[in-house]
This record gives sequence, C-alpha cells and structure tokens, in this order.
Amino acid sequence: MAHRKLLETEASDLATESHANVSIMDTNDNDSGDHVDRKKVFPLSIPSYDSEDWTLPPKNKDGSIIHVTFRIGIENVKELSTVESSAWINIAVTMYWTDLRLVGWKGDLPPKLWGPHLVLVNKLGLESMQVFDEVFALVNHNGRLKRGVVYQGKITNPMSLLDFPYDCDTLDFHFHSSSHWKTLDGSKQNMVTIGQTYTLSEVTDVKEGACSADPFCRLENPDSGNIPEWELHGYSYDLELETQVTGIRAYECEYRLLLSRKTGYYVWKILAPLWQLQILNTLIFFYPPEELDPRMNLAVTLVLTSFATIYVIGSLLPIVDFLTCIDKVVTLNVAVHVISSIESVLVYHVTELAQYDLLFGFLIMIFYVFGCMMFLIPKISNKKRVIEGWKTHEKFNVFAQGKQ
Repeated sequence: MAHRKLLETEASDLATESHANVSIMDTNDNDSGDHVDRKKVFPLSIPSYDSEDWTLPPKNKDGSIIHVTFRIGIENVKELSTVESSAWINIAVTMYWTDLRLVGWKGDLPPKLWGPHLVLVNKLGLESMQVFDEVFALVNHNGRLKRGVVYQGKITNPMSLLDFPYDCDTLDFHFHSSSHWKTLDGSKQNMVTIGQTYTLSEVTDVKEGACSADPFCRLENPDSGNIPEWELHGYSYDLELETQVTGIRAYECEYRLLLSRKTGYYVWKILAPLWQLQILNTLIFFYPPEELDPRMNLAVTLVLTSFATIYVIGSLLPIVDFLTCIDKVVTLNVAVHVISSIESVLVYHVTELAQYDLLFGFLIMIFYVFGCMMFLIPKISNKKRVIEGWKTHEKFNVFAQGKQ
C-alpha cells in the first residue's frame, strides 16, 4: 500500500512539473492545444502485481507512443555451411524503453509486464531456433527498462558461389516488428492489427551501447568474430518503416555480417595439387614420340586424378547449375590432359609432326597458365572490390568489443 502511494505521489509530481495547468484527474488541453488524457498517462490506480493491465503498452507523458531503441551483440557464429546454406548463431538483441508506470518501482517486476519483441524472420525452421530472455530488468527509478533477447540456432544463409573459393558472403539477420510484444513471463505475446504501439531505432545513447564510435553492434568477447573459414570485416544494416495494406506500420531491420572466405585451404589442398599435376603433364613431352604407351599411361592417370578432384570439390558445395571458379580450373586440367593425350597419338602416327612435339608441349603449358590466370585473377580482384564496396555503405562499421 505504501509503495502504491509512493508511485501515485511521484506520478502527480511529474505531471505538475510538466504541465502546471493540467490536472491528473481531469482531461484538459495543454499549452500546445493537444488533447491529453492524464488518467491514461498517470493512472492514480496502479495495477496490482498480477493484473492483466500490465500487458497494455505504456505511453509517454503526453499520451504518445513510446520509443524503443535496440542494439545487437554477437556472442558466437559457427557452422557457416556452404553445402547447407545455413549458419549457427548465438546473438542477443538488447532493447531499451521507458514505462512510466514503473517510476520509483521497487522489488520484482510484474510477471505480465509488457515488453517489445523482435521476430527473427530467416530462422531455419521453428525447431532449430531457441528464443529466450537473457535479461528483463529495470535500469533506473525513472522507469527505464532493458530487455535482452537471445536467438540461438540455425538461420538460412544463401550464398553466391560463382566466385568460389574467392567469394564473399553477407550473413543476414532479418528482424521484423509489427509492434510485436511479449510479457515478462512469456505467457502472452502478440502484435498490433493496425497502426503501431512503439517506434524503433538503433541505440544512440553511449551509456546503453558499446562505445561512442560504435553504439549499435558489438562482439561480446574476443573470440566472437572468429568464424572458421571466414574473415569478418564488419557489419552494415538498414532499418525501414513500412505501412502495410492492412494499416499496420511495421519495421524491417536487415542486419548483415560482412564476410570473405579464407582461401588458404582451397589453394593448398586443391589448386596446388592441380598445378602439380599439370607439371607432371609436361613430362609426357619428354618421352620420345614413338613411345606411345608410357605417354598414354601417364596422361590417363592424370585424367583420372583430376576427376577424383571433381568429386572432392563436389562434397564442399551444394548442387548448382553452373561452374564455380575452382570448377573451371579442374575442368581446364582435365582438358589439358586430354589434349596432351590426343597430341601424343598424332605425333606417333604422323611422323612429320614429331619434330614439333616439344613445341606442342610448351604451347599446351602456356594455354593452361593463361587459362588459370583468366579464371582466377578476375575473381581475386572482384573480391577486393566487394570488400571495398562494403565500406562505402552509409551504415558500415567495424565491431566494438566487450560486455557492458
């Protein structure tokens, strides 16, 4: 009873300071001519602890809808699967807002207390994603609240593999809010059917973010940005408000981790062996033209080895209807081995061509080197252009680190 009286007194003081000519009990016009129902803003009857009234969205002192700010924390990203086009994530979205009904509140928060909620759209099925509150707490005696929602599980991550393994990826998190809300105890959740009950924007208060240079997103620990096979360059995001045909004003937040594939594994485990096979291919032309059997045996062995490499690469990629960059190099390898075999047969049967055998071998090697350069160099250059292009995005940033 004493706590309720304290809330009523503080609410009355706030109303008196802001609008001296407005009574809490009455409905009057303020100085700007706006019509304000002070009963709705500062109700003298605070809901009981277990009341369903706490599920109603709070409002500002002037009766307008509240403003919610949020930031994103990356705890862990792993299992970025090229084959499954998915990624396992552990991230937290922290939201801040003010509920004037809780001015001066002490003790446990009401279990039915309203709170904003963001829906992760691109989760990979309901079973693969856990969503739970990490924190739901009163920040200060002015009714400032903080809610941290953890999203843990798999999301879809379609990749453009044309440049594989010199490709880049934007790991997208698509959040949606049609003024979605969820109670503190999770017993009730819903969305509006028209209009909106809160506005949404990224965190701008340094005290509620990571640092002055990057208040919106951060890595929660030094290892959060270590993603196997990938290099993390930063992030970008777009936050847009859309009015749907149903009259709902919905927010769409496209948040992107900007990644480029580390190519060391593919260079040393696939490309380098292919190049070594091509060096062995040149040995064919050091056999005399009349020794067809050893030349053909070596050529066929190299062709079969190149085909085996195709199957290895196939296990690293999903089924696609085009050749990736590395596929083209493997195909070139097979083509060169076949051409070398054909050349061996020609110089064996057409004696006039035998004198040009080494020249043919040299030209075949030049053709291979030129082909590899044509396939690889543009992809490497394009990778650099994509990374530089990310940095020109209006909301590109690198990550801050550390909990707060």
